[in-house]
Order: sequence, then structure tokens, then C-alpha cells
Amino acid sequence: MNLSYTGKMKRYSENLLVSFSGGETSAFMAQWLQRHWRELGYKEIVFAFANTGLEAEETLEFTDRCAKHYGFDLHWVECKVQKNHGEGVKHNLVTYETASRNGEPYEEVIDKYGFPNITFPHCTRDLKLRPMNDFAKVAFNGEKYDSAIGIRYDEIDRISQNAARERLVYPLIHLRSTKPVINVYWKEMPFRLTIPSYLGNCVSCFKKGDTNLFSAIKERPEAMDFWVRMWDKYSAGKKEIYAPFRHRRKPAEVIEQAARWNGRSKDARQNYSVQLDLYDLLEETESCEVYSSCGYNEN
Repeated sequence: MNLSYTGKMKRYSENLLVSFSGGETSAFMAQWLQRHWRELGYKEIVFAFANTGLEAEETLEFTDRCAKHYGFDLHWVECKVQKNHGEGVKHNLVTYETASRNGEPYEEVIDKYGFPNITFPHCTRDLKLRPMNDFAKVAFNGEKYDSAIGIRYDEIDRISQNAARERLVYPLIHLRSTKPVINVYWKEMPFRLTIPSYLGNCVSCFKKGDTNLFSAIKERPEAMDFWVRMWDKYSAGKKEIYAPFRHRRKPAEVIEQAARWNGRSKDARQNYSVQLDLYDLLEETESCEVYSSCGYNEN
């Protein structure tokens, strides 16, 4: 693994786009960059948050409060799917008050590109990466820009192997910031993200292992309403379709298994022979970073 991000942080251009995910790690990065971006050699900085329409309300509230508390001008970006074949995803600008809260951008993506799933998680690409790139072209008048990503030093394995080509910078790796450091910072703040880690920003994310997913459904069953509605609307009449949730499960199957689950993962798996996912033990669902190595990267 290339550890060259420690020491003096690399800079590839004179402009910096801060990708704010809505999590505490990302917020820590944003407030640090708000104070130090000129010292890093940048001439312009822009903060942006990509809203999918399925974020927990606490995430939206935290995002809005961070922008107001730290005084940075945060741009709320949503995808704008182009209906014609061959046209890429564009962006819309919204606000905290007008941001989608019922999955509207997500439905546009499903309508044109189909359901995302573990094999092809194009939701990150179409709901975050492409809209952010389209927004940045406008924000920086077509000039090149770096993208600051909130990946910590203890997550160094998540950095993109194409960081130089994609002009990605990792301030928290440069600072050697870890999860305990972030937690200490937020414990001393007058506010923080009031949401359990198993809920994450997107409560019913199909990427979650069953322990976190079933826990989230138990606490907020309404989070699955979107998936049920989408499956009923967009799977009808299609013989070959990859259901979105792990192990090709349909929303109704996941809901039924969550209802039987009593906190021990093996109970939820009585009627299908799959071993407990290692992902259950390793996942952190605070955010889904746009350019992390587990996501979908493009030029």
C-alpha cells in the first residue's frame, strides 16, 4: 500500500472540492479544511453534499448544522437523470429545506439504470459521483480540481489506487487521524450526529450485512417502504432481474427475515443456507464515500 499521503499532503490543482458525506468523519475533515485550505496551497474551495433522497433525517440535520456552525457555504447536490439514451447524469442544486426525502433521485436512477446491487452498486456512481463531477465543472468554470475525501488513517486500505489520476486527496490520512481522534473531537462539541452506527446515513442500504440491516429494519421499518414500492413498480414483468439485497433477496424477503430475527444472525438465516457475512463484522455504515476503493470510480 502506498503510504505517501502522510507527511506533506499532495496537491494536484489549485481548486479543492470537499466531498461532505454527512458523517462525523467527513465533518471533521470539512471543518479542518475550512481553516487550513489556503495553507495547503489552494486558491478556491467548494463544499458539496450529495443527497440521494434516502438519507436519515438526522444526517440532513447534522449536515445543515455543520455548515451553519463552521460557516462554510455547503452546496446540496442531487442527481438529475437524463432520459435520452447516451446522455449522462447531471445535477440539481437544492437546499436543506427542499432536499428530497422520499427517494426521488434514487427512483430516477432505478427507472433508467435498473436496481443497484452488490455486484453492480451503481448508486454511488449515479447518485453521488456523477452529479458531484457535473456540479464541480460548473463551480470551477471547467478548471481542474482536487477532491477531498473523508477517509481516516485507520481506513488507509480504502484509498483509490488511481488517486493521482483522479486528483483525490486524503487530508485525514495526511493528519494520521483515526476513529478515536474523531470521537474525542465530537465528544467535546455542543452537537454531533445523533444516529446509531448500524443505521448509517442510508438506513436501508442494500450493502449492509444482515446484523446491521435487520437491526435498522427493526428500529425503522418504514425505511423499507421505498424498496417495496420500487420493486413492485420496476420489477413487474421482468423475468431476469437481480434483486438488490445481498444473496439476491427481494425487499419482501428481507423484511420477513428481519421480522424473525431476534438479535442472533443465525436465526434470520434458518431458511436459506448462507454463512454469516464477514462484512457483518467489518462494516462501518457511517457513510458511503464517493471515491473510496470499495466504490465505483471513473475519470
